[in-house]
Amino acid sequence: MIKLRPGQREVAAYRGGLLAVPAVPGAGKTTVLAHLAADLIQEGLHKPGRILIVTVMNSAVSNFSRRIGDFLEERGLPRTAGYEVNACFL
Repeated sequence: MIKLRPGQREVAAYRGGLLAVPAVPGAGKTTVLAHLAADLIQEGLHKPGRILIVTVMNSAVSNFSRRIGDFLEERGLPRTAGYEVNACFL
């Protein structure tokens, strides 16, 4: 398991509606959002296709997929447990 900093713990514990996580590069946004997505999947709080992570970097799609899969695998769940990550360009 990962050790989250105080601000990251707030994001990881979030169970409300929409959430925006603005932060500087290297602040751990990808890690904490992938952790949150894995939590929601594990807890069954997602509806298939209802976790949306929007990024401006196309390379982040594969990074998010890999990290969510890693977190799920650590929990004994399949890497592809009913989620999909896609690019969304604004």
